[in-house]
Amino acid sequence: MILEAYRAGQRVFGENYVQELLEKQAHPLLKDLDIEWHLIGHLQSNKAKYVVGNMAMIHTIDKASLAAELSKRAIKKSVWISALLEINISAEASKHGLSEATAIDEAKKIFELPNLSICGLMTIASPHRERAAQEFQAMQHLFEKIKSISPTPEKFTELSMGMSSDFDLAIATGATMVRVGTAIFGER
Repeated sequence: MILEAYRAGQRVFGENYVQELLEKQAHPLLKDLDIEWHLIGHLQSNKAKYVVGNMAMIHTIDKASLAAELSKRAIKKSVWISALLEINISAEASKHGLSEATAIDEAKKIFELPNLSICGLMTIASPHRERAAQEFQAMQHLFEKIKSISPTPEKFTELSMGMSSDFDLAIATGATMVRVGTAIFGER
């Protein structure tokens, strides 16, 4: 299915799980293609060693300690990592991400880390469209606040929000990236 989407012109693909992403990257039909792989699922610090140098972007930096681990590994490999800060805008206990209240202070710490380029923010909104629309507006506002303190605001351009069920609301609120795998590939 990925190859079919690639042949139709798609070049950016996201994956939730590190192991599945690595398997897809190494697949004989996909390994030599110019695919830009994004990790869009939760990343634990102990898996950082597998993603540094293997992803175009990591969407899910949800704490300063993970950012520090990625930075340390990027220095060792002499690479730069493009990443997004994950924000738990819905404040749901089942979701990962920095809280809206602590995001600015955490971003300041993370911005200081070497070999890590923070390019924007990511969130997963509530499943209820009306609430999701409000959360997307809050994300857009937070994005502007954090961009204003970024040491490289010209590179802080990405707002990854919206999935198959609410991407239209996200785009209307400024999303630059949406995650629509279910709409394209179906349920897992």
